[in-house]
Amino acid sequence: MSEAEHVPFQMTVSWQNPETGQDILRSLASVPDKEVSVSFACRSRDGTVPCWIPVEGVTDKQLEATTLAVENGYYEQPREADLTDIAATIGITPSAVSQRLNAVERKLMIALATACE
Repeated sequence: MSEAEHVPFQMTVSWQNPETGQDILRSLASVPDKEVSVSFACRSRDGTVPCWIPVEGVTDKQLEATTLAVENGYYEQPREADLTDIAATIGITPSAVSQRLNAVERKLMIALATACE
């Protein structure tokens, strides 16, 4: 039984514009804990079983750093921004930005790696 089958309501949302997705995630992040669970749907490695990748526990500060990193091209190849650029925008140290991004990356990578076990 998938995670989605355990909740009373489920909604599928699609969008094309990245800013729209960021707005949706910001709105969901403002909902009190335990009221909303956000997951990304995927298929198992053999393509048969639906999997759910939960996106929970990301703080507002982590989401802010991640959003700015994406918007400024930090994850592009080659990078269009570095930690110093993002830090200057937020008003924190590059080390603090790195910690926030690493926290989000860790949560998502663990969720992705274990989603379809």
